[in-house]
Amino acid sequence: MSDIRLGDADEVSALVISENKEKVEEQKPLVNVDDIVQDSTIMIEMAQRLAKNYEDVEAAGTLIELVAPYIEFPQLLDSTLNKLMSCLTKACIESLGKNVPNMIYMCIYNLSNIRGFREILPLFPNQVELFEPVTKVFCQDIQSWEVKFVLCLWLSQLSLVPFDIATIGSTLADDLLEWATKLLSSPTKASESSAFFLSRLFQRKDMVEKRANFIKQACSHITDKSERLVTNYLRTLFYIFNNQDYNLVQQFGNTMYDTLSILSESPSAHQRLFQIKIIQKVGLAFLPPRVAKWRYQRGSRTLNLDGNQAKQSNGPTESASDALYKNEDDFYVDEIVEKILALLFDALESHLTVVRWSASKGIARIVERLPYDDASQTVDYLFKLFELTDNDNLIHGACLTLAQFTLRGIILPSNLPRVISVVMNSLISDIPHGNHTVAESVRDAGCFICWALARSYDGPTLEPYALTLAQQLVNVFLFDRCVNIRRSASAAFQENVGRHGRFPHGLELIHIADFVTVSSKAGCYSRITRFVAQFPEYSESMAKYLVNDRLTHWDQEVRELASGAIQMLALEFPHVITINLVDEICIHCMSIDVDIRHGGLECLGRLLKVRDVEEECLKDLLKLDSNYQIDNVKCSFIRMLAAAVKRGHKVDDYAEQMKQWMTEGTNEVQNAVVDSLNYLNEGEGNNVLDDNFFDTMLNDLKSPGVAAALSSFPSEFAKKKINVIIDSIKKIFSEKESITDTKKNIMESLVYISQFCNDDNLIEILKLGLNDRTTTKKGDEGSLVRGPALKTLDALIAKRNIGKELVIDVLKLCLDKITGIREYAVKILLKIAYYTEDLPNRESVLRLLKSQNKANVPDADKLPLLEDVLKILNKDQTAPKWLEVMRLAEVQNISIEHFNQLIVVPDYAETVVEGLISCSGAFAPDLSKRSRNSLLSFMRKKGTDNAKLVSSIIIQLYTKQWGIVNFQNSLFAFLPLLLGSGVLSGENLADFADKFLSVTEQKYFNKKTPQKLLRITRVLGSLAAVCDGNEMKRAFALLAPLFVCEYANVRDSSANELYSNLKARSVSSNPLPFSFEEAEAVLTKTQWREVVSQEAINKLCGLYGVDAPVVTETDEQNATTTKKESYNYGLLAKSMY
Repeated sequence: MSDIRLGDADEVSALVISENKEKVEEQKPLVNVDDIVQDSTIMIEMAQRLAKNYEDVEAAGTLIELVAPYIEFPQLLDSTLNKLMSCLTKACIESLGKNVPNMIYMCIYNLSNIRGFREILPLFPNQVELFEPVTKVFCQDIQSWEVKFVLCLWLSQLSLVPFDIATIGSTLADDLLEWATKLLSSPTKASESSAFFLSRLFQRKDMVEKRANFIKQACSHITDKSERLVTNYLRTLFYIFNNQDYNLVQQFGNTMYDTLSILSESPSAHQRLFQIKIIQKVGLAFLPPRVAKWRYQRGSRTLNLDGNQAKQSNGPTESASDALYKNEDDFYVDEIVEKILALLFDALESHLTVVRWSASKGIARIVERLPYDDASQTVDYLFKLFELTDNDNLIHGACLTLAQFTLRGIILPSNLPRVISVVMNSLISDIPHGNHTVAESVRDAGCFICWALARSYDGPTLEPYALTLAQQLVNVFLFDRCVNIRRSASAAFQENVGRHGRFPHGLELIHIADFVTVSSKAGCYSRITRFVAQFPEYSESMAKYLVNDRLTHWDQEVRELASGAIQMLALEFPHVITINLVDEICIHCMSIDVDIRHGGLECLGRLLKVRDVEEECLKDLLKLDSNYQIDNVKCSFIRMLAAAVKRGHKVDDYAEQMKQWMTEGTNEVQNAVVDSLNYLNEGEGNNVLDDNFFDTMLNDLKSPGVAAALSSFPSEFAKKKINVIIDSIKKIFSEKESITDTKKNIMESLVYISQFCNDDNLIEILKLGLNDRTTTKKGDEGSLVRGPALKTLDALIAKRNIGKELVIDVLKLCLDKITGIREYAVKILLKIAYYTEDLPNRESVLRLLKSQNKANVPDADKLPLLEDVLKILNKDQTAPKWLEVMRLAEVQNISIEHFNQLIVVPDYAETVVEGLISCSGAFAPDLSKRSRNSLLSFMRKKGTDNAKLVSSIIIQLYTKQWGIVNFQNSLFAFLPLLLGSGVLSGENLADFADKFLSVTEQKYFNKKTPQKLLRITRVLGSLAAVCDGNEMKRAFALLAPLFVCEYANVRDSSANELYSNLKARSVSSNPLPFSFEEAEAVLTKTQWREVVSQEAINKLCGLYGVDAPVVTETDEQNATTTKKESYNYGLLAKSMY
């Protein structure tokens, strides 16, 4: 062993840990001493307050709240517990004979619940004079179960007084027994403390007769239907037998066995657990309390660092034969012990883990007291269980029992070969059930056996099996799927290294494979495997295990990780991957099992990348007529073919098949083809696929697979055909049909294509991607394009001078409705400000980012100003320093409120207003509220013309964005809030209303649909109530025809919107020019959904002074038809959308 290897192990371990930490945080102590001292002071203060005032709810609540967090480390309460209990119990004593202080008892219950009642028990006062008054309180009809719980604990301590209870009270014992037994049926935790109290009470000599009667009563209630009552009777019996001598247990032994046998099929976990616990106590009572001389006894235990045998102390010596242990006289074993062992062995098959654990311990406790012959028969029976069953529960229970036998010296050295065989099988046990396995517990128990072997046997005894055990444990802690099993195997390996030191290179391996490092599955398969493979004692075993076990695993992730590990071994340790192992991999490739075939193909493909394989092995694997129905198998087959072709192996019709997979395959298959093309183009280039292949693919650029493969085109071909590629991309983005996947893949491939095209074409394509707003029934599918477009811009912004032309598009995405896009766009905006020195109004952008940083980052004042950082760093700075700048400017919670600062910048004003209005119509309530509040607060600033500026921009957007439904929906949702807020008034309001109504009159009603009419009702209703003079008349003139239209929901919405806005103005300081009561009467009393009323519309138009629309006979017929058909679901759905 060398110090260099230990140093390497530490370096690899640190690297694995760092790779799996997303963020390196400062080490914080688990316990803050100052907080504990402060909590203790407050707890004692609250307890003293509560002792003075029993009904102080605030003090009780504070005490309970302070105690609750200590449930993880209850020992920290020990220094304060005595003082707390002293204050609380003193108050309890003072209240005896008076009203029961429920709050105090509740606090004591919480203390016992956190710390454990056995730690609280000695802190109760146990003066004899307290027995009678506490008993009287206990025997009262008290509603609070917490009081009963605490009184049971208190009486458990008082019941140990060394005086006859009859001298204290003649009926005291009977009363206690009656009330405690009655409490056993309680559904609360008071029943548990009652069971413990009864067991303490029955320890008294004056309760012997009552104890016997209670045991008989308990046995008679075992078949009771009440699960709670039966469980608590069993709990009480367990406490009784656990504290009494063996004579009592023997007295009721047969009765208890007959009674408890009934519970073998009980569905209750608690009943099964107490059954096992009690029955093993009964079995132990029929055996002498001794340690059998035949058990294996280990000598001295020393840490063996140099591999030499340690000197033995003057104690028992080890022997490899059983002759030393057989010289013992047999004794009679009662027949009931055999029955109990049979019952315990049956319990090993239970579906409850806790029952199997308890049964295994019970079997070991009984067997360690048996004579040698009887114990040997039990051991033989245990080994037969591994041969006769495939029940995973029984195998787990048998493994636990074997581990307990090992710890107690029941397994003699002659049986070690059988133990090692069981261990080797259990460590790789894996029974798949769907997408999970049921054998993890078996593997964990196998690690437990290995740990027990290290603790029980000395080095010379284990030396013949040390290498086999070490190899298998290494395989498990490196390659097991479950993190807990890897940790268990690592712990067992460390125990063996520390106990006997017979594992090769043990210290190096425990340095690299500890609790933390093995938690990373990827780290185990890569870095740790690479380190361990340098030791020849483990490398061959690892390779065989990977090929024979991991490649055939049911989990796809494990198979892929195993393939990567084999590729690494073949590259760095080529002698490990032998011809036989390659043959095994090829056999896996032809398996009829889908999982095995996938593992074989995946591994063979990766193996061909680092070494060649004989043609004879591949001859049946390169045929394209193979039927691969499953995508993951097909993908591995495609990658394997590419690796084989790269190696010079001939594959017929390879190019044609690649085209078919590229255009017709699923996304996974297309990605596999792209990976294959990338691999074929590496190194010396692609000698298999010529330009005709890529020309044909270019004609199918609409296919998502071909779009993804753009990044795989040979550089010479891409450079030659760049104009064709650019034209095809522009054509795809100009088409209206939804091909989102193709657009997304084009954006992802644009980083590669950009090196062949000029800035103008690159900017044009990026603009198309950044502004993609494709909306379908699935929702905003354009976001799938905008995200990759941002990533592409992120990769190119430092290399190409394109930020100035794209800043508007990025700013628009900073106000996107999707949170992820907004967050990413802000980071891109910061990069643009850094790399683009001639950016218009660069200072305003920097000021915005600075304010966002300070508003959302804790301790932002301690960070350097962004302007200062940008001055310090130059464009030629390395990437790590740029990442540090990004870290300093990180915005934890992107807030869009600050973007209103850019409205005063002409270059960005329209973009910001458009984005805030769009976000105000978002489905997310929080985003919608923050967006509209940001815009309204900007318009409210006193001493500015912000309101006039924003209103004019809104009119421009209304005209410019005509026909874009999403924007119109958001705008029409925002305008009523704007008009109702009072921000616009006087000339600003009149000017805005005039321009808005002019545009609406010219364009909006050219094509009428129910959806369009419903959208405009809210705005027209607001304008008809808020405006004055001519604008009010114009707004109502546009709204009036909607009261007589054929759509009932439009008529009803128009009336509701107008009424609500008129009512709001009627209570304001600006009165209406007509009587609100008259308008209210018309709007509320008319059934607008029922009929089209000429009289009602005449009255409304008279109030406004406009001509009333005439209701024709056609309008009435349409209204009637709408009413009759309103119950048709199809028409209803159509009207809603």
